[in-house]
Amino acid sequence: MPAASYEFRLGSFRCVVVSDGTYTYANPALTFFLDAPEERLREKLLANGVRLDRWTEFVSDYSCLLVDTGSRRVLIDTGGGALSSTTGKLRANLRSLGLPPEDIDTVILTHAHSDHVGGNLGPDGRPAFPAARYKIARSEWEFWTAEPDLSRLRIPAHLQKVLASVGRSHLLPLRGQVDLIEPGEEIEPGVRSVDSSGHTPGHLAVDVSSQGEHLLYVSDAILHPLHIEEPDWSAAVDVSPTEAAEARRRLLRRASSQHALVHGFHFPFPGLGHVGPVGEAWRWTPWAVRTGP
Repeated sequence: MPAASYEFRLGSFRCVVVSDGTYTYANPALTFFLDAPEERLREKLLANGVRLDRWTEFVSDYSCLLVDTGSRRVLIDTGGGALSSTTGKLRANLRSLGLPPEDIDTVILTHAHSDHVGGNLGPDGRPAFPAARYKIARSEWEFWTAEPDLSRLRIPAHLQKVLASVGRSHLLPLRGQVDLIEPGEEIEPGVRSVDSSGHTPGHLAVDVSSQGEHLLYVSDAILHPLHIEEPDWSAAVDVSPTEAAEARRRLLRRASSQHALVHGFHFPFPGLGHVGPVGEAWRWTPWAVRTGP
């Protein structure tokens, strides 16, 4: 059973990584590293104690981030909701922190895949965070709420149809509470959107800064720690693999130059760490999680 939350300080901000649960992916090598050279992938996995021929599934944490600036409570992504019996824990875990849904002021949606917007709505079909303004990139909203062409994705047609339905099911009901934003826009003081399109047409990362400290929430621009060492390897669900790789490199350069704390939605909970340059790529160092006072 994964931990429900992990709290830390970023400058004057209170931040909490909040679990939405976990999800098990079959065929992870094809899902996350579709175009990786097999021998190179085998070597990288083995260095991390994983045998490629036995890597039949990957249990991914789904970790959202709450940022309390002192005047505003900002939630980044809403998790998978009813995607699986092992997801949809976000609201209960927020309540355990003393935060009912009505206390969330802003919800940032980094992109419109079902594992990041699945918790947008409550059981009644209404916005799960009734007092919040939901923020999403204009290009992301327009793509997914129209008739998205997903034929470029290297996944089966039936999964393309599932992804294509998310805009209608999980975005359009937010009409009365949504604000369409542009990359680089300051969403709240100290919370800024960052262009990281490629995984999806309007994918955003989020830069959180307070008192000279930075956190970079990379969402699905960096799906797995191995993408930090091999940023040119693409995933089966990247709309534009070339743009996705370019976005990864931009984010990694930014994180390294800012000495930023990095959060990866799919990384082992709580998904926090730092990156440092190694040749033409980078190295991931998980943050030492404090378990005591």
